[in-house]
Amino acid sequence: MVCKAFEVSRSSYYDYRRRRSVVDGERVVLRADVNRIFRKSRSSAGSRMITTMLKDEGVVIGRFKVRRLMSELG
Repeated sequence: MVCKAFEVSRSSYYDYRRRRSVVDGERVVLRADVNRIFRKSRSSAGSRMITTMLKDEGVVIGRFKVRRLMSELG
């Protein structure tokens, strides 16, 4: 009934629920790295600077992914 109201197929809904409950370990590590670098910069570094600093440490990550992680961290 809810799926009909939002015009979403049941399989999509259950797939969404399954993905939401799975914790992505790599993402948790990246979020911790972004947070560490942001605090190290005294909360002044932006996504471009954090991307550069992570690349200097050998972590390959894109600027937009860093932005998304920063949004998740608030």
